[in-house]
This record gives sequence, C-alpha cells and structure tokens, in this order.
Amino acid sequence: MKKILASSFIILTFLISCAQQEVKKTEEKPPEEKKISQALLNYSLGLEHFKQHNYSEALPNFEKALKESSGFVDACVGAAKCFVGTGKFQAAESLYIDFLNKNPDATKARIALANLYAMGKMNDKAKKMFEEAAKRDSTKPFVWDNYASFLNKLGEKNTALKYWEKAYSLDPKNKEIAFRLGATYVAVGKGKKAVSLLESVKEIIPDDIDTRLKLAEAYTDAKMYSKAVEEYKFVISKIPNYVSVIIKLGNAYESLNKYSLAQEQYLHALKIEPQNLSAYYYLINLNIFKLKNYTAAEIYLKKALEINKRDEILWNLRGDAYFYAGIKDMKKENYRSAIKNLTKALSYYNDALSFAKSENWKKYAKTGIKRSKKYLAQAKDLLW
Repeated sequence: MKKILASSFIILTFLISCAQQEVKKTEEKPPEEKKISQALLNYSLGLEHFKQHNYSEALPNFEKALKESSGFVDACVGAAKCFVGTGKFQAAESLYIDFLNKNPDATKARIALANLYAMGKMNDKAKKMFEEAAKRDSTKPFVWDNYASFLNKLGEKNTALKYWEKAYSLDPKNKEIAFRLGATYVAVGKGKKAVSLLESVKEIIPDDIDTRLKLAEAYTDAKMYSKAVEEYKFVISKIPNYVSVIIKLGNAYESLNKYSLAQEQYLHALKIEPQNLSAYYYLINLNIFKLKNYTAAEIYLKKALEINKRDEILWNLRGDAYFYAGIKDMKKENYRSAIKNLTKALSYYNDALSFAKSENWKKYAKTGIKRSKKYLAQAKDLLW
C-alpha cells in the first residue's frame, strides 16, 4: 500500500510540474520597447506606400510612427516628403521646424530642411540651415556632401570642391561622393586629380561598373584615350550589349585616329539597336569628316532618315556630306559635279533649317546655306 501511495505521489508531482510549465507566461516587452517596435512597423508600411508614390496612404503611417517615437527622424523625413509630393511645401517646412525644436541634434532632419529650402529656391534660408548643420555636427559626411551639392548648383564650384573633399575624407569608401568630387575636379580643370581619385576608388572596388565608367570618362577628359579604351572594354566584357558604352568606345578609338575600329563599334551598336540615332550621328560624322567617304555617309543618312524624317541633325549632316563632296570636286576641277553636289547641299541645309528646333542647329544650317551659296557661285563662274 505504501508503495502504491508513493508511486501515486510521484506521478501527481510530475503532472503538476508539467502543468506549471505549460501555463508559464512569456515576458512582455517594456512599454517603450513596444512603442519602438510599433513605430518601426508603421514606418515600414509608410515606406512601401511612399515608394509607389501613394502619399495619401504613406503619410498616416509615417505620422503614426512619429507619434509612437517622437525622435524618429526617418519618419519625419518620410512624412515631409509626402507633403512635398502633394505640393504642401509649407506643411513640410512646419513639420521639420517642429521636429527640430524637439530634437535639435537631428542633423538628418536639418539637412532635409535645408534641401527643402533649396528646392524652393530659398537659397539664403538653405545656406543658413546647412551652416547650422555643419556647425552642430561636422563629422557627418552627408552634411558636407549635401552642402557641396547645393553650392555646386549655385555655381560656387571651388567651395563645393572643398566640401566634397571634406566629405570624401570622412567616408573614403563612398563611391557616390567620389564620383561627385571627381566630376567637380573635371569642371574646375583638375582632370588629373579626378583620374587619381577614381583610380584609388577602382583599387577598392575593381569590379564596380560605375567606377570603371567614371574612370573612363575621367581618362577621356584628360585625353588619356588608350586608358579610356581599356576601361570601356572592361565594362563591355561584363555587359556585352551596353550600347551607350560601345558608342563611347568608338569615340575613344576615333580620338586615337583609329577610324576603322571606331566605325566597327558604331556599326556594332547599330546591330544591337538598329533605331539608335546617336550611333548613326557618330557613324555619319566619322565618314564625312574623318574617312571622307561621302557615298557611305549618304547610305547611312538614308537609313537614319527612315527612323526620323524631320531630324535636324541628320539634315545638317546630309548638307555637310554634299557640301564637302562638292569642295572635293572643285579641287579636282570637276565643276559640273561640284555644282550638282553643292546644289544638293544647299537644298539639304534649307531642309535642316525648316526642321530645326534648337537655335544651335538653326545657326549651323544658316552657316551651311551661306557657304554653299558662296562655293556654288564660284563653281559656276569657273565652269563658264
């Protein structure tokens, strides 16, 4: 009997312990931690709507996130951008100012407000806000990067350059800052510095396509065409059908006076994209001015004009092809042929003028008409 009672007691104890384990409550998160989690959830929902430009759905979620966490700077920026997206500039400004009053050290919000002022052409207010951000936190690369972009747009390139150098020194692995700095070096006539900078970026990320392209452009600006060719060839080896780069490779070969290789690239680009007018422009220009193959130029012109019969550039190039063919005839004293070609050139320049929309191409056509008339008159005098 004692053995039975002992066994029963052991079983009962075991069952009670199991029951206690089953009903054990999970520890709840502290209220503040729950608020942060909810704020992050609302922000994520808002961000998804924002990406789709659905501002009416995004805004309430950003506002909820701010309510849960009053210092949530990304939620503030998201909400302000929703206001901007719906044309409510002042609402965005008020939101930033209110947020900064509560969170004066929120550098990201201060820069966002500065950019908002810049967008609204309120340059004095923008500059003041950028200065305040830089004063409060000079260690953030995005502060100097944004400030430099603002000044660059105002034409203050030397100061912008100084600030981009500072931004890059704070974040030397940031390729986007490096690209902007490199472009500014080129703009102020310091192409070799751009090359040196981008070569150092290439050492860090040698397989990055954007870096190799920017470096190729820097080499081109510095007239280091052979090196540019190598960079463009690398990019094409990774993306074989990258037509714009194939055309740039053709440009680099042309600068090296390797005209056959240049033509090969332009034709390759057209094989991939038969409707690409840029490739036709370069191909026709090459045949007129470098290869002096006016017959080939006319063949390509006819094909290109099938794509756009009113293209101002093509009609000007067609005028050029016949004008220079006429000049060639005059040098050979073949005046009848010269008259025929110069008459066509005059006609095509007139067509270009009638189709031209830009002032530059109108001016080009007028110049073509003037010189065609001049040499046409000379050819007629020499013939008779």
